[in-house]
Amino acid sequence: MRHVGAESILDFRDGRLSEAEAARVHRHIVTCGTCAKTFAQTNSILQKLSRAQVPEIPDDVLTRAFGIFQPLRRRSTAALEIVQKVASLVFDSWTRSGVAGMRGASGARQLSMKADEFDLHLGVAYDDDSTSVRGQLLARRQSGFGSPFSVLLVGDHGETLDAAVANEFGEFTFERKSFAGATFSIRLREGAAVRAITFQLPAEERG
Repeated sequence: MRHVGAESILDFRDGRLSEAEAARVHRHIVTCGTCAKTFAQTNSILQKLSRAQVPEIPDDVLTRAFGIFQPLRRRSTAALEIVQKVASLVFDSWTRSGVAGMRGASGARQLSMKADEFDLHLGVAYDDDSTSVRGQLLARRQSGFGSPFSVLLVGDHGETLDAAVANEFGEFTFERKSFAGATFSIRLREGAAVRAITFQLPAEERG
């Protein structure tokens, strides 16, 4: 399988692909860290451009855009098996259930989840215009991750809504108008397979 081209990534983001082609691009993005990162960068740049209030585009934004749309080096990759694992909620600061003693900033919601040997900590901030999610995945058996992993935001019909690449500390960030109905999918490469840790945010109503 070859990398997805920049034009196809743009068409996929804007919903201009056929159902079959969109499914093919989606399957590739969820297993390819390079294309997931390209998708995330493309989406971030286009969001910034859409919100720009100045007549001229900043030079640093243009430089990043030109870098992304350079032709990607084509290479073959073997098909990877995706192993799904749903994370379980163990603490919600709005209900005060689960682990005691976890406290967050005033007005922010703190969530803790577990999946196999991984702990997932989330901070969710709500305001009138958007919701932001800051997450960190921690592995109990190791001090860090050998390579960055991707996090996809998947819609009701399996479409990719957004993507992010975690840093070396396993941290990632999303910001959207709403995350209702969306599923987060953390993709970890493990040899010839990909472990997908999935979760959804609980309802916004306080307990």
